[in-house]
Amino acid sequence: MMSSQELLEKAKEMGQERGVADPLSTTLDRIKLATIYKELGNEQYKLQSYTSALFAYNRMEFILKSVGQSLGGTLGLVAEQGQADVTEEEELEVKALQYAQCANRAQIYLIKKKWEKAEQAATKALTYKETERAYFRRGQAWMNMQNVEKAIEDFEKALSLSPGDKAIASQLEKAKARDAADRKKSDAKLRGFLSR
Repeated sequence: MMSSQELLEKAKEMGQERGVADPLSTTLDRIKLATIYKELGNEQYKLQSYTSALFAYNRMEFILKSVGQSLGGTLGLVAEQGQADVTEEEELEVKALQYAQCANRAQIYLIKKKWEKAEQAATKALTYKETERAYFRRGQAWMNMQNVEKAIEDFEKALSLSPGDKAIASQLEKAKARDAADRKKSDAKLRGFLSR
């Protein structure tokens, strides 16, 4: 595995050779550059350099958006419309990279306690691929935003995708307990109000 410095140098080299926003740049070049930024972000995450990891994932998103623009603004229906010469394999790879950068940003936002951004990033990840990881992260964001019902829904979806996952089951159990406690507290307040 390359070091962060080597990955950054390679990304700079590729960017200088072709230009990230250069319309002549091929989809494959952009995929390679986005992959380099993904690796850089992952390495920075492991080093707990979350701001640097976010920077790398944001660069990745920018590069992948330029692929989407060259595809006529959306992924899919490219071959039929003839808007771009993109293979199905490249399209799938772009979607996988989009999912990864969204899911990874969601995790960093959870660590940084930026709940709304975490929810948004996880929701966007789910548009590319429905995984237990994205549902779990969005559920965690919902819990921290005091939306226990949505958290329970997401934890249940995550558990259905990964039955037996102890971390998901534990979070689901905590969410259900919190929901029950909230309902009990709400019922007690209502009874107190009605008894006046």
